[in-house]
Amino acid sequence: MTENKTAFQKFLEENGLEEEEAEVTNEIYKGTGYPTPAKAYRLILENYGSPIEQIYYWFLNHLRHDQNYPNFIKLVDTFSASESSSFFGNMSQRIGIQQDKAGSYLRVISELIKQLFQIVRELRMIDEKIVVRNAWNNPTTGEKFKSADVTLKGEFVELVEGGAKEVNSVYGLAREVGYHILPDLFFNTRVYSTKKVDEVVNPMDYNERVKNVLRKKLFNFVNWVEQTNKEFKDRREFELRYMYQHWQTIRTYLLWIKPYLRNIKRMTMKTKHLESVDIISAFETSIIEIEIMAHKSAGHGTNTCLLLNFYYNTKPEMGFHTQDYQQKGPVHVGKVNVDIKAYGWSDKTIKEFQEYRNEEDLELLGLADYKIQSAIEMLGDTFKKYLEECGDVIKNKEEDKPKKKIKQESMITPFISIFSGFAELGKAFFPAKEKDDGQNISMPKEEYLDKAASSAVGSAWLAYKIYKKANGLLSW
Repeated sequence: MTENKTAFQKFLEENGLEEEEAEVTNEIYKGTGYPTPAKAYRLILENYGSPIEQIYYWFLNHLRHDQNYPNFIKLVDTFSASESSSFFGNMSQRIGIQQDKAGSYLRVISELIKQLFQIVRELRMIDEKIVVRNAWNNPTTGEKFKSADVTLKGEFVELVEGGAKEVNSVYGLAREVGYHILPDLFFNTRVYSTKKVDEVVNPMDYNERVKNVLRKKLFNFVNWVEQTNKEFKDRREFELRYMYQHWQTIRTYLLWIKPYLRNIKRMTMKTKHLESVDIISAFETSIIEIEIMAHKSAGHGTNTCLLLNFYYNTKPEMGFHTQDYQQKGPVHVGKVNVDIKAYGWSDKTIKEFQEYRNEEDLELLGLADYKIQSAIEMLGDTFKKYLEECGDVIKNKEEDKPKKKIKQESMITPFISIFSGFAELGKAFFPAKEKDDGQNISMPKEEYLDKAASSAVGSAWLAYKIYKKANGLLSW
């Protein structure tokens, strides 16, 4: 005859779960999402006559002061309220203010990014102009390319003189009798200084009228190249500094917006709570979930850990707490479930569990960072190169600051050197232990973890028992 099994036992067998790894919520069997604890305790308290916030603070202060837990981590802090409740209206008003402020910052960041694209584009255009001028006459290497000379002269004739439409331009004068050869002379005569124009033109075997016009055009061209070259370099330095200042402003706004995004994330009501049968739209109901971790070192790389989960199902009453308090706030009365779970964990396990709990909170905070990162990727490597250039400028300025004076050697320096030589010799025979860089951390042994878990079970039992006795509940 087969043994009769409950529905809960069948659920555990089908899913391969222990009894501590599952619970009954809204008449549905489901996993808790927690690893199997060494021991778990649950308190269900209901009080509609006085606020129930003090339950959370009692456990917090008890663990902190009575059981000497120095480390606390807040893992979950969420709430939800029925749509027609006054608590919902009050929180919606507050979250609206946060959203408006965050939205205004996001709009400013978008405008700054748009302007950043224009600044980088101008820097690229300036670099294109400077490349041609360096090829025309590079002051560092002394290189001079005829192609660059022809390119700049074409730019001068078309942009500065107005091209063939202008009568006094090189192309315009070529239509006049006696000046047909002027474009050929202008483009084939290479001069790199206004002082050298006469030396180059005077020996030419052409009439004086053509040579005078050629002198004028070559002098204006060389002077234009020299002036615009200086202008482009000054403008590039200004644009580079302006771009760096612009980038720092974007980073400042990004720093300002993150607290608002964090507040919005924390004040946003959870969908899983709103869909619960414990919240009815027409009733004054709310659900609050708080989860904290208390842990202290147990030696050998292990920690005594307690996970405390407070699940409030309350009736919020809006009112002024005192006569001097000028802002309305909710007073929560109702029911609370307190779950205390005991674990023996290593430092690495604590960090991984904290990251697992905080994963959802990072999604909204990454919105602004993703916006900036996408802009950087679109700007490409050129933008990164410009930023590095700005860093080099700042670094050079720091290098110009007066350096600290080097300490002068004293009379006993030679004797100190002798003893330091013996120290080096000693290291050869007795090499020092290598410092642990944090990457080769060995996991603690199971026996140490079991001891830490046993200690955690004792702490959980004390908190559970002392609270019941302190509040006149049934205990043994």
